[in-house]
Formats: sequence, C-alpha cells, structure tokens
Amino acid sequence: MSKVDELKHLADLFARTWCYDWKFGHRLIDGNAIYVKEVVDPDCFEVRTCTWALDLENAQLERTEEVHRLTEKDLLSKKQPTGVQDDTPGEFVDIDQWLMPSLFTENGSDLDGVPEDVLTKAVEKYSEERDCLWDYFTEDDPFEFVLPAGLHPTVHDVLQRLCQKEARKLRAEAAAHEREIRNFDLTIQMNSPVVVKSGQLVEGASSLIGQGVAVLNGMPKYCGSAGSQREALSFKKWVESQVAGGRLVFPVKGVFAGNATDGSLAVAVFDISRHETEEAVRSTAIGFGLFIGDDFMPQFISR
Repeated sequence: MSKVDELKHLADLFARTWCYDWKFGHRLIDGNAIYVKEVVDPDCFEVRTCTWALDLENAQLERTEEVHRLTEKDLLSKKQPTGVQDDTPGEFVDIDQWLMPSLFTENGSDLDGVPEDVLTKAVEKYSEERDCLWDYFTEDDPFEFVLPAGLHPTVHDVLQRLCQKEARKLRAEAAAHEREIRNFDLTIQMNSPVVVKSGQLVEGASSLIGQGVAVLNGMPKYCGSAGSQREALSFKKWVESQVAGGRLVFPVKGVFAGNATDGSLAVAVFDISRHETEEAVRSTAIGFGLFIGDDFMPQFISR
C-alpha cells in the first residue's frame, strides 16, 4: 500500500475536523478527502477535501471543496479546532463553494448531484432539529400524513420512513392514553360506601340508582387556567342545582380517568339520565366521566 493510500483515512478525518466553515445555523453533514497526492516538497501532500453542511434556516445543502498542503505530521496530529479562530494545520491553498436547492424543492431532480447518504443524513438532521414532520400530518386524521409531489426520491423515502415511525409512536401514545383515561377505581362516599371500577359491575346502589348514576369530576385542570377555573365554578353551581332539585349527590374518591382525585367537585349524582350525564361531562374541564345504568356496568363517556 502506498503512503498516499495509508494517509487517505487521515485526510478524510481532516476534512470532517477542519474543513467545516462553522457558520451560524449550519450543521456538518459529512466530509471526506477527494484526493491525496504527493507534491515536490519532502513529506508534503496536497489534499482536496469536500464537506457538506446543512443550512437550517432554508434547508439548503452547501458543498465546499478546499485544497490544503499538509505534512504527514499534520495529518497525524490529534489537534482539533475549538472555535472559528483556530488556524488550520498546514497551508490553505484554495476554496470553492456551491449552494444546493432546498431539500424539499418540488423539482427533486435539482438534487440529483447530491450523494444519497448525504441527502439521507441531511433530511434526518433537519427533521430532528426543526421538528418539521408535523407539517405533513393531516388535520382530519392525526395519524395520516401526505408528502408533497415532486420531492427527490431519496428525500421522499426518508420523510416517509420518519413519518411512518412518528405515526406508529402517535398511535401507541393514543392507545396508552385511551387505556389510562378509561381507568376508574372509585368509592362513592355513602353511608354504605359503593365501589365503582372500570369493567366491573357496581353493587350496593340498586335501590338508589333510579334513571342512572353520573360519576363526574368537575375539578379544574392542574394548569389552573382561567378557563378551567370558570368551568369548575360553573360545574359547582350545576351540582348545587342538582341537590336543590332533590337528587342525591355524594363525593367520590380514588382514581378518576387514570388520575388520583380527592376533590370537592368529584361527585356521584343519582337518578339522572344518560343524556344529562353526557351534557354534564361536556361542561367539565377534564371531559371524561361514567354513567351507571340499569345494567350496573360503568359506561365510559367522553366529551
């Protein structure tokens, strides 16, 4: 193996270490040595480097080629830059730069000159730093996405892979959330306490149930926003009106829609219809509740 071949991997490392121009808002994507060749001076080599950097402002790739003259000692040096003012080892000779169209151009063929691995890394880096995947998901279905026509095939494939991964994550999170909010393990604080659990028949309240029982939580959200506080005040007035109308109302404690609750507005309202329960649930900040009908099985209700 020739000396030039032995130094090629060091020249690649030199390209990635020293030939990135440190612009604000740019990220180095890749770098390598196009060639390494010996020159007349003893122990001196000419190295032409190529680096690809991504401009995060407009999603454009910048290709930079530089020529340096370096000794073997320069290439073997473990010195690394600490900032933009550091001097590059050896002798700087020349530089050329080219700016590519946006990664997401509708004329994808404009990016045909960019290596596939560079395009792949650039799209992954831009998506990671700019969190742009949400732009492709539809409003009608939060798990569906639509990619623009005309993208470069590599850009399209990477975006599709990333969006599919995000969609799987969103579906898993939605399923976990759905399981969590359907978790109820409550005790109605009556003279003879009644237990209400998700998926289990309610026993001990058959003589009082009437049309049905609404299990509601009108407490404000943890954020304590003004809107949430207004909803809680409105719900408090609604509970008072139920008591004034002759309905039995008891506090409930335990786990309500996946969260522990022991609030004054967590209540069970007896002899109430499902329709009234649905309206009451819509008025709460949490937006979830239970209705227990004549089959004594808690029915989950959401806004």
